[in-house]
Amino acid sequence: MIREWVRKFLGLNGTEAATLLAVDDISGTTSVDAFGLTPFWRCVSLISSTLAALPLHLYERVEGSSIKATRHELYELLLRRPNPQMSAFEFRQQQHTDALVCGNSFAWLDIRGGDRQQVAAIWPLQASAMQVEKNAAKPYRYHTSAGVREYSHQEILHVRWMSPDGVVGRSPLTVFRETIHGAAATANYGRKFFKSGGRPLGTLDTAATLQPEKKKELGDAFRAMVNGQDRMAILDGGVSYKPITLSPEESQFLGTMNFQVSDFARMFGVPLRMVAGTGTAQGSAEQETN
Repeated sequence: MIREWVRKFLGLNGTEAATLLAVDDISGTTSVDAFGLTPFWRCVSLISSTLAALPLHLYERVEGSSIKATRHELYELLLRRPNPQMSAFEFRQQQHTDALVCGNSFAWLDIRGGDRQQVAAIWPLQASAMQVEKNAAKPYRYHTSAGVREYSHQEILHVRWMSPDGVVGRSPLTVFRETIHGAAATANYGRKFFKSGGRPLGTLDTAATLQPEKKKELGDAFRAMVNGQDRMAILDGGVSYKPITLSPEESQFLGTMNFQVSDFARMFGVPLRMVAGTGTAQGSAEQETN
């Protein structure tokens, strides 16, 4: 559901969305959806929506003073509607989301006119479909189903997240790969644990020797009882249930999740209380220090 929303929000097809949002595990056997991690989602949505909500005015200098350039063709595009299909808030939020997730965001400046060229609209481009080449007359190569289209610097608005070379930004999904995998593994463990009713595994013990069919029948009957509405399981025939207690590592599950929330907050430079909330021990401790 989240991946589908992001696919539509960023304008990606199914394959591109999977490539963008899937982070291969170090072992190469599994992949995780970064947007399925609530701290990651919170940080990205908080930054992108906050920046998008800020007014963007165009100014010009007149007789030594700065005044709003309300008659300039870019003024309305930047402040209210960059293109016929998007509001200024939607456009800027999409661009910031791209930069935070992919490391780069791109927009095409639709320049029209004869001698006096003007920007008629600003259209977002898919970050995953853009290739940037250094030292080229038209360094932006945009790959579509119809082929490759090249753009010059004057035609593209390029916003970078953090860039080691000043040309292309690096994606947080790549820079913080291990942090994201750790959070995904914790979330996966939590889903499995609470799917079983929040109880540790256990064994059914009996002194009798059971045939494989009887073992399966007994196991199915016990699972049906504990997964049903009646949480009280009644065992007979000398059968007893022995739970396997939680290990120290498992009992630290919530502590691990809280630590990972702090990791994501540091990753994006977001105050912890805005990610974890004030109801947690971490959020309360931060409030006391402020």
